[in-house]
Amino acid sequence: MYNPSYYWVPRSARWQKQSYFINGQFAYNPVKPIILQVGGEGRYAKSYRQNADPRPKIDDYTYRAFAKLGLKWHQHSVFGKLSYINHYKNNDIIFVNQGGNIPANDSIYIRYNEGYGNQYIGNTQYKTSEYKMEGYIWGGEYAFNNGNTHFSAGYDYTHVIERFYKIYEYQDASYVYHKDYTKYSGLKTDLHSFYINFLGNYNGKRWASAITYKDQLDTNYNYPLEYRTYRLEQQNLLWKNSLVWFNHRNEAFKVLFDAGYGKNHVKDVSVVMDRKLSFFQYQLGLEREFVLIPSHKLAVGITQNLYLPLEKEFNYAPYQSSKDNIFVTKIAKPDFAYDATPKVGLNLKASYLLDSGKIRYELFGNFTQIWMMNSNYKNAADYNGKANQIASVGLNVYY
Repeated sequence: MYNPSYYWVPRSARWQKQSYFINGQFAYNPVKPIILQVGGEGRYAKSYRQNADPRPKIDDYTYRAFAKLGLKWHQHSVFGKLSYINHYKNNDIIFVNQGGNIPANDSIYIRYNEGYGNQYIGNTQYKTSEYKMEGYIWGGEYAFNNGNTHFSAGYDYTHVIERFYKIYEYQDASYVYHKDYTKYSGLKTDLHSFYINFLGNYNGKRWASAITYKDQLDTNYNYPLEYRTYRLEQQNLLWKNSLVWFNHRNEAFKVLFDAGYGKNHVKDVSVVMDRKLSFFQYQLGLEREFVLIPSHKLAVGITQNLYLPLEKEFNYAPYQSSKDNIFVTKIAKPDFAYDATPKVGLNLKASYLLDSGKIRYELFGNFTQIWMMNSNYKNAADYNGKANQIASVGLNVYY
């Protein structure tokens, strides 16, 4: 798992999950060259076990507000962007039988606790916990548009601070409940993003291309102990391309090509771990449509991908212990072995397309197989060496 976020998985049960989402925005042109756009969105989600003990119960709130202000002159436009983001989670994490179950929830990330693989056990008096994330995004964009071409280039800077709180609940002599909050740990993220987008329609051929580059730095902080244990440095460069054209029967031909480079360095002093990984990957695909009868099409496609690790280094030493950290040996090391193993994959796709008025129905099926190209992962984990296989079917409706 590239830059993994590990968590304890709740015990199996019948789960109830609900999610609500609202989004709204409007644009205004106060004077001819000026464009103003503002908007906001919110999401509320909850999940809990329906049988026996309902915990771990999670309430999840996410809010975002954004604004864009720009100038448009002929085919050119320039925008400034600003967003505010807020994320809040309340976790009821301890089971009724404290002696038989460890604390569990869906978001006890290793980056927010006492180190890579140091389990969040703590004092069992802390029955609930809260996760809070707050930050902002600002940036700018230039765009050019005409009848055949769209070009845009921009920059975004993201600054986010995530904090994790333990909550101690108690009842006083008057039978009144109180809550004491302990700010336990935090994670600061600084992310610089650059992007270029291009859309062109020339001689009946539609070309789309996008380049993105991201440079990210994460550092954590333990508030009670007043020290930092975790640092992430990560860079990713991705180039995505597609070319589409149609013949005289309105059958589409599509060529896809994606390429990417990534570099990741994680250092955790709590367990004296230093992890480095860089890689190159690409994906090449072809898709073809066949008209069966009017308004009915069959589409088939094949995609081949390759993942090649370049730099790979994993150094670990137990901290203040004669034994290895079980989380490192059972999860972190096998995960790194998986990332450090070259892989080649093949995907086959078939779709049945039906157009009815303004609605298009797409019934599709996918089959993917991934092969390990050496035995690194097999030797590090309980893996039988067989190729990974993934199959999926679904229905898309477009209006």
